[in-house]
Amino acid sequence: MDKNKEKLLIKVAYLYYIEEKKQSQISKELNINQATVSRLLHEAKEQEIVKIEIRNDEYTNLIKLERYVQEKYGLKNVIIANHSKKLSETEKCKSVAKEAAIHLRQIIQNDSIVGLASGKTIEYMIESTTVNRSTDAIFVPLVGAPGHSSTRYHVNAVVYEIAKQYDGKSIFINATAVQEDKETRNNIVNAKYFEEIKAYWEKLDIALIGVGEPYKQPLKYWNEQLTPADMEEMKLYDAAAESCCTFIDREGKIIKNDQYERKIGIDLSTLKDVPHSIVVVQSKKKAAPLTAILKSGFINTLVTDKETILEVLKRSKDQNYQQFQ
Repeated sequence: MDKNKEKLLIKVAYLYYIEEKKQSQISKELNINQATVSRLLHEAKEQEIVKIEIRNDEYTNLIKLERYVQEKYGLKNVIIANHSKKLSETEKCKSVAKEAAIHLRQIIQNDSIVGLASGKTIEYMIESTTVNRSTDAIFVPLVGAPGHSSTRYHVNAVVYEIAKQYDGKSIFINATAVQEDKETRNNIVNAKYFEEIKAYWEKLDIALIGVGEPYKQPLKYWNEQLTPADMEEMKLYDAAAESCCTFIDREGKIIKNDQYERKIGIDLSTLKDVPHSIVVVQSKKKAAPLTAILKSGFINTLVTDKETILEVLKRSKDQNYQQFQ
């Protein structure tokens, strides 16, 4: 490189990075236009005259992982909880729930319409942070209720409790998630009271969903509403994930069988049009279901922890998996 050019690059870099002058100030001082200053700064980095380093600690590595997953799956945002491996599974779940609650607090607007599903991690959002913020936000379930499940929070209770933190309005679904037949289901969703719910679903600003395993463990929320024939059919379809009582195969496609026609819940594919469609998930056991959800393209934001997403990368035989260990 020409010595004069090298000196100019160093001088521009020195003025900008060491003396913290603005590009417009450097332009006047060196009598060159501002576009040239910008180009010289870029070239100084390319020529390694300037090397920008960020402290390489656990948070930096976590951010690298977030950015990698965001790019790999085409997401708008990825939030990975940072917690100790020594924590219990419940404590890890609460850690992820807290991150989700913080994210909700950051993105919610005064007039937001927020859809919520059931799920252990989403339930923990209720106790993970106290907002006490006054809004005119509206909170609505994305799926019908479980039956006589032992779940701590009914989906309507989840909606009510989170809405209360924001002094918002709660809308409820007074029907179970899976009906006995298609006709009963259609009568409910076509009823006058349900028109309000469907209207809110069409105008969602934020959707928070969980993801579950379809048949490898008892379905905490829906198993008492599903018939043995339903469960056998899920195996035939190779169901990999369940969310809002909608089952998804390993390629991220919705399984539209008889059970699908009997369910009361939002069409998951419509979440693609929601500005903030968020899946909140924790547990290495959820790697396969999470992979299916990520393949579906229904969500644009992921809130999870490091061990969960690393298990997803490991199972997908990602070439860069080792660097994030």
